[in-house]
Amino acid sequence: MEPSSTTSAPAGTGPGVDWPRIRSLVVGQAAVQAGSFALLIAMSWTAVQLGGHGAVTFVILASTLPRALMLLFGAYSRTLWAPVPSCCARPPPASPSWRPGP
Repeated sequence: MEPSSTTSAPAGTGPGVDWPRIRSLVVGQAAVQAGSFALLIAMSWTAVQLGGHGAVTFVILASTLPRALMLLFGAYSRTLWAPVPSCCARPPPASPSWRPGP
C-alpha cells in the first residue's frame, strides 16, 4: 500500500507541535493563577478590615482545607477505584535473583 500524497509529515515522524495552542494554554493558566492569587489577597485584605487577624486565619483555613482534603482523599480514591492499566504496570520478574529470608 502506497502512502497518501496528502500527508505533510515525512514518513516515520509524528505530527508537529502546535505552538499557538500551547501558547494559549500557558497564557490561560497564567491568567487563572494570577486571578486566584488576587482573590486570596482580596479576601485576606477584607478579613483584616472587617474582623482582624482571627478572621484572616479563618479565611485562609477555609480556602486551604478543602484543597488539602481533596489532595489526600482524591489521590487515595484514584488509586483505589481506578488502578493503573496493565499496559503501564511493570511486570513481575520472570525469575527473581533473590529469595525472601526464612
